[in-house]
Amino acid sequence: MKTPNNAQEGGYPIDAVFMPVLNANHSILSYGDEKHEILFLEIWTNGSLTPKEALYEAARNLIDLFIPFLQAEEQDRNLEDNQGRVSLPFFTLHDVLDKLRKNKDESN
Repeated sequence: MKTPNNAQEGGYPIDAVFMPVLNANHSILSYGDEKHEILFLEIWTNGSLTPKEALYEAARNLIDLFIPFLQAEEQDRNLEDNQGRVSLPFFTLHDVLDKLRKNKDESN
């Protein structure tokens, strides 16, 4: 990919076509005995997807980013605890979300 002349070092050029989220804000509010908190998310989109869809995709991308770390930790734990045994493949939240979506599609 060719870098534009006005690109800053350490930055990534982004095409506006691929930016359906216009603005995102969050706030955390304490309530009750100050031990409980509520997370408020405000997501503005350009209409190509709903805020709920944008949140779902963002959460999915974060999960996908951290899965290799979780798998490496699980493999290390299996090697230490179960030397010589075969471990089952790592089951991810991504798999659960896909299964839930398929079940929802089948019920409709």
